[in-house]
Amino acid sequence: MRSNSEARYYKKTPMRNPYLNLLGTAWRYAREEKKRYLTVYSFFSITSLINASRPLLYGWFIPGLETQGIAILKHSWMYI
Repeated sequence: MRSNSEARYYKKTPMRNPYLNLLGTAWRYAREEKKRYLTVYSFFSITSLINASRPLLYGWFIPGLETQGIAILKHSWMYI
């Protein structure tokens, strides 16, 4: 059970986002490897954006397949 002073402390401090807290901690400990840290994290972000855009691409492809039929496959081979 917490004392009154501990309870007041926990009520005053807002909860930090644990993901942002982890990024800040990793940045502090990166020291001379900060360039590599930025490179890896930027690749991770780009990959996440590509994976997140897949439903959007499928949403554009399916209506085109319904309207144009098999002819749309000629255009889709450019992206594979």
